[in-house]
Amino acid sequence: MNDLLNPAALGLKYRALPNLISQQVPLRSIDTITTDVLAWLKSSIPWQVSYRGREQRGGTVLKYGLLDLAFVVEGFTWADQDTASVALLDDLGFVPDRSEVSERDTDPRSVTSLVRDMDDGRAYLLLFLEEHRAPGYDRDYHMKLRALQEADPQAPEHELTDRLIAQHFPNEFAVTDACITNARFAWMHKHFYM
Repeated sequence: MNDLLNPAALGLKYRALPNLISQQVPLRSIDTITTDVLAWLKSSIPWQVSYRGREQRGGTVLKYGLLDLAFVVEGFTWADQDTASVALLDDLGFVPDRSEVSERDTDPRSVTSLVRDMDDGRAYLLLFLEEHRAPGYDRDYHMKLRALQEADPQAPEHELTDRLIAQHFPNEFAVTDACITNARFAWMHKHFYM
């Protein structure tokens, strides 16, 4: 396993951004997430960033109240302390327990995928945000969807889902994790919500 972990530890660049943690990001709608976060970042960090992720569809907001976003950081310069270690790989969930490693599966934590992900030479700003929810908020979107279907049985399901998503905005989302890394895959295990 060390023959996989050592190249990953040497190649992974990672800088935690604790100054962003707990900050509130105001979001107007599902359609303005990228624009709203970029505007907030402009006043929160000294680097230029651009969004290169997937379009936000609302599923993770609806099911989990989460946003998992990645931005490309332009002109970022790494410092010596940004080089990862096996301890950081362990914190990120890439170091398996001995019981996970077998002859058939020598890479149960996808370290090889992490190393491959470092190859594009870019720096990424990763943000993990959680929706502010009022006390007593019911997260059961299936129950809410059924209630909408009963109230409007002719409406297509995608339209009802869009109505549910719209109920989450405008709202504030709290940054619960933030870093700059050279691997978008770095949080694969740390923030596994699927």
